[in-house]
Amino acid sequence: MKTIIKLSIVMCIIIGLSACTPKPEPEESFTPMTSFVVSAILGTNVTESISLALDETEVSTLMKSSVWTRDDSILTQVSTFVVTITDKLGDRYAFSAGQQKDTVVVTRKSDGKQFGFTIKSGLVEDLRQLIASIGTDPVLVKPQYSYMISYDGVYDPTKYVDLDQSYNSVINLFPESILIETTDTIDPEAPIDYVLRVNLGKYITVYLEEIPNEEFPFEPGWRYVSIGSGALHGPENQLYLVSEWDLGINSKLFYYPSVEGPQTLNLAELNLSNYTIETIKYGILMTSKPSSGVVNDDILNVLMDYIGESLTQTAVPHVADFNRMMTFETDLGFLYVNEWGFILDEDPLIPGVAYYEIPGKVDLMNLLFELEFYTRIPIDRDLPDLTPKTLFPYTPDPITLSSQEQADLLEALDVSKWTQSNLIPWEPLTYEPKYELFTADDSYLYFNYPTYQDCPFVIIQVDGDTYYVTLEHFLTIKAVMDEIESTH
Repeated sequence: MKTIIKLSIVMCIIIGLSACTPKPEPEESFTPMTSFVVSAILGTNVTESISLALDETEVSTLMKSSVWTRDDSILTQVSTFVVTITDKLGDRYAFSAGQQKDTVVVTRKSDGKQFGFTIKSGLVEDLRQLIASIGTDPVLVKPQYSYMISYDGVYDPTKYVDLDQSYNSVINLFPESILIETTDTIDPEAPIDYVLRVNLGKYITVYLEEIPNEEFPFEPGWRYVSIGSGALHGPENQLYLVSEWDLGINSKLFYYPSVEGPQTLNLAELNLSNYTIETIKYGILMTSKPSSGVVNDDILNVLMDYIGESLTQTAVPHVADFNRMMTFETDLGFLYVNEWGFILDEDPLIPGVAYYEIPGKVDLMNLLFELEFYTRIPIDRDLPDLTPKTLFPYTPDPITLSSQEQADLLEALDVSKWTQSNLIPWEPLTYEPKYELFTADDSYLYFNYPTYQDCPFVIIQVDGDTYYVTLEHFLTIKAVMDEIESTH
């Protein structure tokens, strides 16, 4: 009986102890590689970071191809990391190579909790080699960190400006499709346009000199782009040719994203001072060189006629296509304009602009001509012999001028009243020449004007060079040509 009682007591104690022992907590699940890889560090040296230089699909596919076996015991092991990668969620994966199995320690960004996994041996080395090969491929570099614009063509490493993290979407600005490898030679100290410093040791340098397009001379040409470990071209860099068409990336890099600015931009109160029409190649419009002037009442009136007195800040649908046509200096910074709108930039060295979209596209060619006309640039180029020889009114036959008619027309032309334009309308589609002349040295001269009664000036083109005369002056010339035409 005593034995039965003793056994009963022991059983109760055992059952009681069992009831008091805490049950093990269920292991928290974690599914690895649910997001693309965005950065990598080889070894432990952060200077070898290949951040945002990865072919996300290829790297992520390799990692997902392995069987991930949960094993938290490796969290207490001492390991040497071969590769550390971060995905778009911010979770960090630290890979170590082993003889039987490779291991991975995952640190979750949201709470810092760690998870251990084993994967097949050899995967880490494959991953390291893949990342190393991608990181040394200049075509796959995605600009992310800093840039410098050279306003004098000289490289200055102290002038770099950091790009903030909102530039993550500005990637792969130099894809393989726009790079044409060349064996040309270039002076490394030649004037530069800008430099992108990428991933703590890679550089994309855009040189300033333009290489003409020999096949289509009136189309934009090419520029040299050097990509490699040196800021200026050298044996460690590869030289490429990139079309001017494809270099319209400054906006994406330097003017994105938008920043706060005045909600309404009142041109009449903005205090525009000076303006510059940039060197541009745009559709049927080109410039031989920049032209500058002081913003007077006439120029302000022209802007308000084309655009209206006030502009309202809006989204940035066209900043990616931003092509700076002219620059105004204002009391709020710099104001840039293209056919889409105005871009207010308080400081060009700090990324971000406020954007004001114009309702409807502006006739930019006419706007630039009117602005430049009111600048009245003195002629600084040599003119051909403008003595008229033949007049081409829209009649069946050209008119060969007599000596007196030549003298009368030359006096009426009166070059002292012309002003110079640096704008070149290669195909003056909105201008209709009515009178054309051949001069004594066979130069070709013709007059371009819209409905001239509504325009303050008329354009004269002489062998590709462009000039302005006032409407009043043109009507004087026209009267002489009409008189000559009536006598023939």
